Amino acid sequence: SKLNEQYELDERMHWPSQIFHTGCNCKGNFWGVACDECWFGWEGDNCKQRVTHIRKNVQTMPRDELAMYHKVFLLSYETPSEYYIPVEQENWRSDPMNAPVFYPATLQYFFVYLHRYVSRTTLFDDKKVCKKYPIIDNNHDGPIFGPWHRAFMLMWERELQKLAIKHYNYRKLTVPYWNWLDATECEICTNEYFGGVGPLDANGQRLDPESPYADWTEYCTEPSQAKRCYGCHANGKFNKITRHWNNYIMPTTGDLDYMMSLTKYYVPNDVRGPGCQGACAAAEGFCGPPNTDNATLYMHNQVHNSIDGSMCCSGTATNDPLFPLHHIEADRLLHAWYLDHHPRKEDYPNEGVAPGHCRECNLVGILPPVKVGDMFTDLRQFGVDFDSLEFGRQGRVYGTGTPQNLWDGSSRHSLDSPLVQEEARLRAERARAAAANATTGGSANGNMNEPPFEGEEGPDKK
Repeated sequence: SKLNEQYELDERMHWPSQIFHTGCNCKGNFWGVACDECWFGWEGDNCKQRVTHIRKNVQTMPRDELAMYHKVFLLSYETPSEYYIPVEQENWRSDPMNAPVFYPATLQYFFVYLHRYVSRTTLFDDKKVCKKYPIIDNNHDGPIFGPWHRAFMLMWERELQKLAIKHYNYRKLTVPYWNWLDATECEICTNEYFGGVGPLDANGQRLDPESPYADWTEYCTEPSQAKRCYGCHANGKFNKITRHWNNYIMPTTGDLDYMMSLTKYYVPNDVRGPGCQGACAAAEGFCGPPNTDNATLYMHNQVHNSIDGSMCCSGTATNDPLFPLHHIEADRLLHAWYLDHHPRKEDYPNEGVAPGHCRECNLVGILPPVKVGDMFTDLRQFGVDFDSLEFGRQGRVYGTGTPQNLWDGSSRHSLDSPLVQEEARLRAERARAAAANATTGGSANGNMNEPPFEGEEGPDKK
């Protein structure tokens, strides 16, 4: 079709065959671009020794382990990765097959870029084509959400573990989770954890200057002028991370109970909004319980929308140190659902889904190639488990191996909820403020104060 012909210009289609034609075929439990690492859950010289890492609640984990996580995560911000990334300031020079310009990336920069690369629009050079063809999101808005982010977090966690071993000879590091269900404030948005509230400026609500994360760069800052097709560097300069905080209301145990009551992972043509039937859509947060308000979406998406700022969008969310903990929690939810409902591999769709989402597709952006369906399994197969499968302030337990239907019709999104009515009022106020700002010529982004690459100007050298 004409649609497919246009998208064939996207090098991410049929990943990774449009860029790489040959690669190593690792045997046994070996993995890696050069087969020089072990697959997740294995270690030892011959990758034959099983290992299990326990992910812990960030608020209850031992303080010395939290301190080590901070040290290693902060170190990743300045540690060079083994990867180079293509500069994506101009669409016509962003194609890896069209004389690309590459730039070395730190570990933090690389994982921000990778998340953005997989989710961004096809970089059509023609603006009319950009407007005509919809976005193909290769890691959101479909059944791919769970498997792709699981692999992404396993890779990110692995790199942090390497740093912990190399610099501190520490072998117990895992990325903790943030148990955000039922929260009415961000208990980990303090300098003890991941940054308290700082000053407000033209670019947004900064982190407290006393936080070690306050000066972190917001890689892949959204362009100040509205665009549809753009890459990581389209803005020309990078901002610092911000948190806008639309509200402090997180999903509730009622929302969890509804998700866990759903018996199917994926339902074709599922509704967007209240009353969906697929657990993957409910967990990602494009839908939720019946008769509810979906203005701020649900579950995973609701957390992003509540925090806003850098966490607003797939291009910038990965910069915020809250992101890894948030997505480990999302994986904890899906892990518990998997343990209770025992889906077969075939219950993950192979047809009728977006390109890159199918069971036998390779996870876009991941090298060496990994099949989507290989991530749709018991998380413990990858040598990862959790210290608890209790959720929310009520301590709801799932993942016992037996399906439970505990949903009683409750949800923080209920249309008659005072919280929903208050949020509607605040949304109206923000809309009026935004309209007034546009009238006076203001800009939500302001003047970006950080060059795209530390120590030099952007790719155009202006």
